[in-house]
Formats: sequence, C-alpha cells, structure tokens
Amino acid sequence: MQKPQKQPLIYMLHSANLFGTERMAMETLIVFQDEYHPIIICPPGPLEAVAAQYGIEVHVFRSTLDLGKKISRILRSHRRLVAFTTSIKQSAWLLALNVVCRRKIAHVHMVHGGASDRQSYGSKSIFNYTRTLQGAVSVFVKDRLIAHGVRRELIRVMPNFLSLRTQQGISARKPFLRDGARRGLVISRLVVSKRVDLLLDALELDDGLRKLDITIYGLGGQRKILQRRAESNDLPISFPGFSDDLRHQMSEYDFLIHLCPTEPFGMVILEAGVAGIPVVVPDSGGVASIVKDGVTGIKFQTENADSLAAALRKIMHAPVEPRNGLASRARQEVKSNYDCAAGLATYRQVLAEIGDFAPRDQPQHLSTKP
Repeated sequence: MQKPQKQPLIYMLHSANLFGTERMAMETLIVFQDEYHPIIICPPGPLEAVAAQYGIEVHVFRSTLDLGKKISRILRSHRRLVAFTTSIKQSAWLLALNVVCRRKIAHVHMVHGGASDRQSYGSKSIFNYTRTLQGAVSVFVKDRLIAHGVRRELIRVMPNFLSLRTQQGISARKPFLRDGARRGLVISRLVVSKRVDLLLDALELDDGLRKLDITIYGLGGQRKILQRRAESNDLPISFPGFSDDLRHQMSEYDFLIHLCPTEPFGMVILEAGVAGIPVVVPDSGGVASIVKDGVTGIKFQTENADSLAAALRKIMHAPVEPRNGLASRARQEVKSNYDCAAGLATYRQVLAEIGDFAPRDQPQHLSTKP
C-alpha cells in the first residue's frame, strides 16, 4: 500500500548565506523532516549545498518575478502546505497567488530581526490587515514589533532551537583544569551594527587585558578598519576571516564574547552552551533573555566599554570551578529550553492554532536521532 504523501513545509529565505536566519531555517526543516516534505525557496548561495546534504528540496530564485513563479508552481502542485516566510515580498506573493489557487495554507511570517528597526520591525505592520501570524524568535523581537505598531494578538514567540543532530555535531570542551582564561572567541559579521569595535575600546582601556588572545571570525565591511586599528594599537586580536568549521573549533577556546546590543536572538550563544565555553554578552537584545548573569554567563552594560573591560577581567581571572559551573549550567539551559523538543512543541502549537496542519502521526524519533 502506497504511503500517503507528506504535506510540504516550505521555508522561504531572502538570503542563502549561513547566518542565524538561514541556520534556523535548516534546523526547522531537519527536525520536521520525518513529518513533512521540506522545501527551501532561496536566492543562490552556499545554503543550497548544505540543504542538499540533508535531502531537502531547494528552489532557487534569481529575481522577484522568478520568486513568484516558484511559489506559483508549488501552489499548483499541492492542496495543503505549511509556509514560513522571512520577507514581505515572499508573503505578498504567497497571499496574492493564493487568491487564485485557493489552497489551504498555514502561513507564519517569521521575524528574525535585523539592524534596521524600520525595515526589520516597522514594515511588518502591513500584516495587521491580512491577519497573518508573525513568529518572533525572542521576546525582544516581540516587543520591537509591538513598539512599531504590529498587533499584539498576531505575534507568537517561537524561539530558535538546536536539533539533537546539530548538538551532536558540536565538539564539547573538556572541563577547565586551571584558574583563569586566556583564549577568547568572537563570531560575528563585521559590520557597524554588531559593535565589534566596542571590544577594541575595552582592550585599549586596560593594559592587563592585552594578555588575552582573542580570535574574531567573520567577514564584513568593517574588517579592514578593525584589523588596522588592532594592529596599530598592538591589541591581542587576530582576524582569520570566515570558517565553516566553527562548531568543531569552539571547544579550543576558553570563552565567547558577543557584542551586538540589538541581536534578535543569537544562535551562537546556544552553540557555545553546547560546546561548554562560558559567554560574555550585553544586557540587551535577545541574548539577554538567554543568558542569566553569573549563572549561565557574564553580562556587561550595553555599549559600555568600561563595563565590558570589567567583564573580561572577571572571566580572565575566574577560578576553575566557577568557570566549569558557568559552562555546565549553560549546557543544561540549552538542553532544557532550546533543544528540538521545546522547539517542536512551540511550532506544533502555532500550527494547530492556525488549523489542522499538525501531522496526525507523530514519529517517535522526530529527526532527533543523529
């Protein structure tokens, strides 16, 4: 007897890089792969090859018109589907084309945030007229949406999470054996909004911090500016560029520094928790709700170089047991609140609210096996 065809679960992306939004899309499709037929619609980029490794169907669009054609083709092929969109153009195409196709669609417009408040949050108020649900990846994002006029009742907090497959792909650091920390890690796009320059400000304030050895992974328009400044001031920072193997390399470091004051969520914080390295983060943005100061990490006052310098001194001179405690509690926090079981429960709840889109047969393994 032929198995019933799975409902499509489509994730439309405005970028095919491997930043937080794209990685979260992959996590979502991976954990639902046993229940739905996963599809990505995206522009050209490295995400294509990664998706293919997991057997995920990819449709690449090269223009706004081409995007509409890809969506139309999928709508004509399926009577029911689940669709997550990340840009207004995608949602507009989906809503407009379905006026003609009249398919039953569970549509959630995912809001992962961004550098521009107007573009990332203010523009979403257009969905007040369509009653499209908006998935905010953190309470911080939800609050920004409400502040920009989006109706509260249309927002659902759908936090990012890590599948068990991803967690098992992250190398775990062995427990610390010595007091003090030296090797710091930054993973960030090197653009103005990420405030990586604040780290340089902090290092310039205290000569004692020059004993640290900090590696900044990432690319962006600020890279050469930051690198020249670090070299001219003899700061202990290296800029090796981009690496696609950071999930294995994290365990080589003593702590991770996150600097962006308006980060919507911060997937790298979860990955650091799994890797077992303490984090230093600002007390604002989505990361502030993930990290508990002195419990699962160390916080500093947003955009305050003196406060960041104090946090770096704290982690630099911390005894071994408190550092191991931070790492252990952070790992447990990810396991309790940000693994795929928690994510699946939230997504199921939202899909059930929209209509009868949750799979009737729920497999025991739910793609949580490696």
